[in-house]
Amino acid sequence: MKPEYTDEQISGNYELWEQYADPHGEMNREQFDALDIDTKISMLIEMFPDEPHKPHAAGTAPDTSLWLGNTRRAWLKGHGGIQPTIHAMIDRAMKRNP
Repeated sequence: MKPEYTDEQISGNYELWEQYADPHGEMNREQFDALDIDTKISMLIEMFPDEPHKPHAAGTAPDTSLWLGNTRRAWLKGHGGIQPTIHAMIDRAMKRNP
């Protein structure tokens, strides 16, 4: 579908959306603008489940380096952020599988 663009880029640009996600013009510009980026990224993942997805460009800030959605992002922030969460997850896995 879109190897040179991230899901975030396509979801934020109506022309890319038309080209890659909606070539038959089922969504007009007003409808596109009414949806937030997270919703459009979810739609892309649903439309193309067998394709690899790059939610964000490499090198973006840690809070936006992967697509989480609002609920997961809020939970993660409430638990100290991504690094402590990853460290705790790895520590638990290492205890189960030394």
